[in-house]
Amino acid sequence: PLEKIFRKGISRLSRLDLQAAGELGYRVKLLAIARVADGKIEARVHPTLIPRNSMLANVRGVNNAVYVLGNFVGPTLYYGRGAGMEATASAVMSDVMELARNLVQGRAAGRLCPEGYAKRNPRQLKLQPMASLVSPYYLRVWVKDQPGVLAKISGILAHEKISISSVIQHEVHEGKAVPLVIITHQALEKSIQKAVSGINRLNIVLNPVQLLRIATELG
Repeated sequence: PLEKIFRKGISRLSRLDLQAAGELGYRVKLLAIARVADGKIEARVHPTLIPRNSMLANVRGVNNAVYVLGNFVGPTLYYGRGAGMEATASAVMSDVMELARNLVQGRAAGRLCPEGYAKRNPRQLKLQPMASLVSPYYLRVWVKDQPGVLAKISGILAHEKISISSVIQHEVHEGKAVPLVIITHQALEKSIQKAVSGINRLNIVLNPVQLLRIATELG
C-alpha cells in the first residue's frame, strides 16, 4: 500500500542545508527511490544528498530525470522538462489521447505491460521496513555556543555505534546559537533515529535535528 511508503518533503530544508551540502561536495535533491534489495522492495521519497558531480545532481530548473540501473546496460538517465505550461500541457494531452485510444479499441493496444517479460507467477515481494535502511546521514542541529557540545552529541552517536565522517561548525559571535553539521558513516536507520531522539532531548539543543539521507551510489 502506498501509505506504507516513507515520504518526506522539503518544507524543513533551509538555505544552510543547501550551503553545507555544497561545502561537503553534495547537492540536495528530492528523490523517489525504488529498487529490489535483499529480496524486498525498497521504496521511499525524501530529500537526499547526492554527489554534485553526478548526473542527477546536475538536473536543474524545470527539468526532471529518471535514473535507471539495469542488470546488463548499467546506468541510464532519462531527462526532460517536468514543469512549466508547455511540458505540463504535453503530459496531460498525452494521457488524454492514450485514454481515448484505449476507449475506442477497448484495450491498451500495442502496449507491453511492465511485467510482460517476467515469469508467469512472479514472487510477491514485501516492502522493506524503513528502519532497516543502511545509509550515511547528514545531521544539522542548532546548539548553544558552549564547551562540550560536540562531545555530548558524538557520545550519543557512539552509543548507537554510529561513527562521524566529518563536521562543519562555523565561527559565530560569542553567546549566540551555532549550527552544527555532522556527516556520519554508514549507519542503520533505526539506530540514527534513536540517536536523533537522544540528541533532541539535550538541553543544549535549540531546535529539532534536521536529518537527511545520503546516496553515494547514484550516477
